[in-house]
Amino acid sequence: MNRRSASILAVVLGLHVAPAPTTAQEVPDERRIRALRADFNAAIARHDLAAIAAFLEPGFRVSTSSGEFRNSAQEMLDAFSSRFTQTPDATYVRTPSTIDVSGNGLLAFESGQWVGTWTEVAGPYRMTGRYSAYWRKQDGRWRLHAELYVPLGCEGSGCGAADRRTRSGNPIVAGWYADPEAHVFDGEYWIYPTYSAPYDRQVHMDAFSSKDLLTWTRHDRVLDTANVKWAKRAVWAPSVIEKDDWYYLFFGANDIQSDRERGGIGVARSRSPGGPFIDHLGKPLIDAFHNGAQPIDQMVFRDADGSYYIVYGGWRHCNIAKLNADFTGFVPFPDGSTFKEITPAGYVEGAYMLVKDGKYYFMWSEGGWTGPDYAVAYAVGSSPFGPFERVGKILQQDPTVATGAGHHSVLHAPGSSRWYIVYHRRPLGESDRNHRVVSIDELRFDARGFIEPVIITTTGVAPDTLRAARRP
Repeated sequence: MNRRSASILAVVLGLHVAPAPTTAQEVPDERRIRALRADFNAAIARHDLAAIAAFLEPGFRVSTSSGEFRNSAQEMLDAFSSRFTQTPDATYVRTPSTIDVSGNGLLAFESGQWVGTWTEVAGPYRMTGRYSAYWRKQDGRWRLHAELYVPLGCEGSGCGAADRRTRSGNPIVAGWYADPEAHVFDGEYWIYPTYSAPYDRQVHMDAFSSKDLLTWTRHDRVLDTANVKWAKRAVWAPSVIEKDDWYYLFFGANDIQSDRERGGIGVARSRSPGGPFIDHLGKPLIDAFHNGAQPIDQMVFRDADGSYYIVYGGWRHCNIAKLNADFTGFVPFPDGSTFKEITPAGYVEGAYMLVKDGKYYFMWSEGGWTGPDYAVAYAVGSSPFGPFERVGKILQQDPTVATGAGHHSVLHAPGSSRWYIVYHRRPLGESDRNHRVVSIDELRFDARGFIEPVIITTTGVAPDTLRAARRP
């Protein structure tokens, strides 16, 4: 990769590159970068995560021409950890061909060839390509700031095989996302998360689709506030349901703190699960506090009798309401009320209702979402109105894996014996409250129908291919 390519990459990554210094300045730094790269290769060959971490800036970023990316050193380490666990023979070698030092000797551009080898179920791989990297020098120490990879070739019986990976790995998709809701729509798995960022930047939602839980395709901006004029910020917690050949996406917006503010829970719809979703009402569906519940964190489900209900609520209160046929309003209950409170002990937010084997598993998140103790608990009832008596926690942090595990959904393909929990969590050592990532692990029920505590992992789940369209 030449100097022009370096300049293009610098623009993409938002870096400032000053003119190159003199040759006399470059030579010692070039030699130092080559030596560091050799040490980095050796650390990877040893599968030494601590040594690898020492080469990376905390905000280290990596991306590939295929669209995969990591937003931090921890995400990169998680990816290495997952690969090393799944394929103990994995090796990666980068061989620099060009090193240019610039920025008054504080920035270095490196380019060259990379080779990765490993063995999986499908067979051995040997992948090759080009890479470029930026190093930054701070306090006299060089560390990696960013890398870009361009795969060019693959050799071995594993290349191109559909089952080339044995586990999904966690996080399951790249990027900062939270509050994921997962579904099976039209023969594909879909995940709809909140874009995790400061509230004023939360003005859109992306979605992800997969046929096997391993390879995910991102669908950008399936919901955008450009199509919801009343929503200005804090677009949260999507809940999607299919009805009459429409896909309806329910969302919270504006984080209202009182009935005097405009916002609440809205609904948008699309003919495709990949959007774009367009505002259905031109106003919020729920725009006020009822029974003390902030209008956020909604989940919509279809009951066995064909009725559709919404459960929702923040501020430690949860309501249920029955939706009308076109999702433009509600059907009052026999007693004349519209919103019934069903808050169980310990409830904070993140309502989710699972109907299984004639039982109603009411699930929620508790604890503070910014802290490590965020968790998921549940109760079981005989109707969508309860009463719900708390059973206990099923999802929480593992200090050796991740913290802040919460705000989940349950994924199950009709006819399958496998159940999954899709949730967000915070990488170890991360202090930014918005650094949340989407993960997936197995969900199990015991012989009595109780949910077993979830074991959160870095390896994720095995492939589960959808071979035919399974509709919810």
